[in-house]
Amino acid sequence: MNIEATNSLATKVESVTTLRIVSRFVVYVPLIALTLFGLVSIPAEVAMSSEIETGIFSQIEIDLASSTITLNEAQVLRVRAIRELSSLPEKYLAIELDNPQLSNLIAGGISSRCATATLLQAWREMDDMSSALRSELQLLQVRPSSQVGFDSPLEHFKLHYDTIGTNAVPTLDNDASGIPDFIERIALYADSSWLMQVETFGYLPPPSDGLEGGDSRYDIYFENISFFGFVQPELVGPESWNDAISYMVLNNNFIGLSVNSDPEGNEIGAAKATVAHEFQHSVQLAYDFADELWFMESSATWMEDMLFDEVNDNYNFFPSFHSAPQTALTKELSPHYYATFIWPMYLSQRYDTSLMRQAWEGARFKDVMEALADSLPIVHGVSRDSAFTEFVLWAYLTGQRDDGQHFEEAAAYPDMKIVDTVSILPVSNLQVGLKPQGYGSSFVRFIPIGDSGTLQLSFQGNLSRNWRATVVATRGANDHDVFNIALDSSQFGTLLISQFEQYSEVTLIGINLTAYSVSAEFSYSGEIISGAAVAGVAVTDTIAYTLRDNHVGYRFTNFGINTDSFVVSASDSAGWGASVIGPTLISLAAGADTTVVVSVIPPAGVLPGASSAVIVKVISQVNSSAKDSVVINQVVSIYRGDSNWDGKVNIADVTYLISWIFTGGSGPVPEWIAGDATCDGVVNIADITYLIGVIFQGLSFPVCNVVDPL
Repeated sequence: MNIEATNSLATKVESVTTLRIVSRFVVYVPLIALTLFGLVSIPAEVAMSSEIETGIFSQIEIDLASSTITLNEAQVLRVRAIRELSSLPEKYLAIELDNPQLSNLIAGGISSRCATATLLQAWREMDDMSSALRSELQLLQVRPSSQVGFDSPLEHFKLHYDTIGTNAVPTLDNDASGIPDFIERIALYADSSWLMQVETFGYLPPPSDGLEGGDSRYDIYFENISFFGFVQPELVGPESWNDAISYMVLNNNFIGLSVNSDPEGNEIGAAKATVAHEFQHSVQLAYDFADELWFMESSATWMEDMLFDEVNDNYNFFPSFHSAPQTALTKELSPHYYATFIWPMYLSQRYDTSLMRQAWEGARFKDVMEALADSLPIVHGVSRDSAFTEFVLWAYLTGQRDDGQHFEEAAAYPDMKIVDTVSILPVSNLQVGLKPQGYGSSFVRFIPIGDSGTLQLSFQGNLSRNWRATVVATRGANDHDVFNIALDSSQFGTLLISQFEQYSEVTLIGINLTAYSVSAEFSYSGEIISGAAVAGVAVTDTIAYTLRDNHVGYRFTNFGINTDSFVVSASDSAGWGASVIGPTLISLAAGADTTVVVSVIPPAGVLPGASSAVIVKVISQVNSSAKDSVVINQVVSIYRGDSNWDGKVNIADVTYLISWIFTGGSGPVPEWIAGDATCDGVVNIADITYLIGVIFQGLSFPVCNVVDPL
């Protein structure tokens, strides 16, 4: 490897707005003496290195927190622990795991799957290091030397391995091919990964390394490491975006690293999952080596399931998500970022597997989550926030709550953690026990014990965040009703649920949609309402046109226990003269609903951009305290085709345009685009022809005008 070529790394990194620092990486490997490919025990040196590394990573974090070492020094020490353990200072090699201070830092069980994030973080920050640290890191990134090379059957990979020495692979050769069965299996898994990821899903292949490793095939090496494997970036790639040339290193036997459901055994399952996982990292480096580490691990762990669904090694990480849903989806913390594979799993099952590829394609030019925010509305007509809100619902309806309508394997997923449980009503303005971080959520359960009637739930989110509030009302383990609480601009909303007693539990879900934000609180209230009760929701668009009769709608429900009559009224903040169309006294049976339509006509001279808050109120005749209201903001826009700005589209507009285009008359008002009936960005004879078709031939009104849903 030409280590001087890495100097161009800085040029590419400069184009990235933010490089998020990888969270503290801790290693834990449960070593179990199992048999794989003819081996019957774990070499003592493997067990020892695993135990030492666990303490080493913990001690590095302690030293970093106490400023004993710098961040760059910590990064190099981590890489040394991964790539050349014996080169570490004696201070770290002498560490024992029974030190309580260190043992308490070991997080969440199995988290040693992949060292790629740690290696990548150090590599992409090399140019910020001192020359001494940079040189040390470059030497640590040099490829291993191996005794034998083997080309995979489809010739996409060259596998480099040893048959003797510390890094020797299992040598069992049942088919007498001269190649260890272990290597032949890995080669098949690697080719399968290429076929699925590159040829089926359409990802870019890893950038070519030229003749490194002997030829242009992608290189895989095997070493005696306590990790499952890793991808080592070594050179920036040839493209204008942040691509990188890399190679892969895999565990030389996979003994005792995983408990999974592969029918061929844990070690084979671990090998399958690791090859799929690490090759996805290699593919990711064809797009953006500087993107978010959590998404890299999330999508790599998801890819395991796409290729080898029978393995389910990724189930080991579920507790990190379902037991702490308040943690940000984007949190770069092992093993949490492995557990977030459930997010791309949702995207692929709810929409399409191509969404993940589209996200990585977009990541060449922007943050990968920004790329998702672009792809979801364009391709599927849904915002990223709305998709995440639905994802939280899917993640909740797992385990015992699975209804067979969400995740395909939801029954095998764990139950979501409930933060608070309320069994005695009423409660008022209680603060949620665990505050959600950005793109995190918390769950509050209400259980009817002797309560009957209508349950009124209130939600109040922290004003500095954007919130969604969803309610799941459960009759039985697999029978749920789902409601959304409409929140106003102050992040407050209420919901009425009739016949509370018919449900076994009602769960309020608060979702913090301010991405990358720190934790913030929401509060909730609940009470049983008897007698009269009413609640409603806006059903309309926000666009209004000057001098035209614009309609806004409000659908409300009688949540009381008897038939009731309701007085409906309307007003608006700008004085445009909002008025209810139809009766203002409406009788509704218990549980029935109706939609009220309100007319709003902005007067002459109201310019585009002007707005008015339309307020619709409904009050019970039985009990005046039972009331509800909604604020529907209306913003004036230009109605295409109404070139003379009189609120109508008729022959006068045709005459007006003819005068402007051919005789120098006044132009369309209030702006020229009022004459653009064809919505093509220009005003010409085509607009005159189109308007004639609208007026005399029944053509539809200009397509760029918002169609009134009422």
